[in-house]
Amino acid sequence: TTTTTTTPTSPNHLKRVLIVMTPWMGSPVLADLQCMWEVYQCVQLGLRVQLGFTAKDEGGLLAGATMHFGNFLGALAAAVEQREREAVPRRLAQDGDGLRAAVQAVEGGLEAVVGAVVKALREWVLMVVQLQAEAAVAQAGSASPLYQLSAGLFLAGESEVAVELFKRCLKINVALTGPESLETAATHNNLGLAYTKVRKFNKAVGHYEKSLAVLVAARGVANADTGAAYFNVSFAYEALGRTDKAIQALEKSREIRRATLGDKHPDVANSLFELAKLYRSEEKYRKALEVCTEALQIRVASLGETHAETAQTYFELGRLYDAMREQHKAVEMFEAALRINVAVHGESHVETGRTYNALGTMYGGLHDLTKGLTMFFKALKIFTAQLGENHYETATTMGHLGVALRMKGQEEKGKELIFKSVRALTLSLGQNHPTTQMFDRQFIKCALAANLKN
Repeated sequence: TTTTTTTPTSPNHLKRVLIVMTPWMGSPVLADLQCMWEVYQCVQLGLRVQLGFTAKDEGGLLAGATMHFGNFLGALAAAVEQREREAVPRRLAQDGDGLRAAVQAVEGGLEAVVGAVVKALREWVLMVVQLQAEAAVAQAGSASPLYQLSAGLFLAGESEVAVELFKRCLKINVALTGPESLETAATHNNLGLAYTKVRKFNKAVGHYEKSLAVLVAARGVANADTGAAYFNVSFAYEALGRTDKAIQALEKSREIRRATLGDKHPDVANSLFELAKLYRSEEKYRKALEVCTEALQIRVASLGETHAETAQTYFELGRLYDAMREQHKAVEMFEAALRINVAVHGESHVETGRTYNALGTMYGGLHDLTKGLTMFFKALKIFTAQLGENHYETATTMGHLGVALRMKGQEEKGKELIFKSVRALTLSLGQNHPTTQMFDRQFIKCALAANLKN
């Protein structure tokens, strides 16, 4: 069905919407607000939206979704938004059919319209590529096409979908290659990764352990895949509160990676770095310091001083020295992390904000409130812009800033920020969370101080 009207009643005449992608990623529909508005209306009415390709382009849909599904959707949204932002001021100035008012009436405006259309297209693309992958499996006689699609979708953040597809891959691999094959082991490992991502940690552990059993039986303990599997399972153990098992897994991972990859390999540093964090959580500070220092040496040598993972290691060393009450050393480490984060990520990145926040806490502990306030203000500005006012990191920084302002004698401003912090933390973490309760106590102190003055 074809229509040329933009009135709200036009979708009632449609059964489904077909967006013809010719040329690919340059369809005029995606560059025209009028067409996008009609598609949006159809989406709101629950009509099915799908893409149409030439025979040549349709053949590449599975490959495109497998290799960069997230990029496909992101590029689609970005292309629409960019074209519309460039064209809307001119087009809407001449608008005679209510389009401007209609778009502005939608909560979220143009961004919400584009987002709804992209969401509908995502659902259709996922359905089609899964059908294509199943057909390719039947033709190839192996799970490989479906496995590649599953991995691509997992990397694109489609973890729930990836879980279901990896489960299908597992059934195929067990049937075709047997439960003890390396293909089956790899699928168990990827299911472990996917289940970890969707926070189903018991299931993740089960698949990791099956993968390890097959790998050790087939290749022995001393191989890189086994080292990687021990590394992966440690995160699921940690999430389940089984810290002792997580440490054991990381220690095995470290030794296997040393033996198979060499002492100075970045993967060895990764195992050491995660070990340091767990040792710190268990208050084994000297062991944590030893392995974290080694991780830093490896990362500086293999990745360079100005690298994001080097910054992470300096940051972890800062946390360690803070826990050991060596605050001047902690400041030194956090400042090193800050220099790298600003160089790598820029002044407005969340990692930079976290480092400013940590330095604010350190300077406060060292009674340098002027520097502490500067750090907290910078962190709060970044978090508010990047995470939003009600995010727990924003709210926590706001609370620390409020406390610091009170210590500097700015009672009313400090009280106001602490109150905002408690309100946001209650929304994000809940009323009974320790951080919420900590700042709630600070707010009660503010109220008591005000009563005493009166």
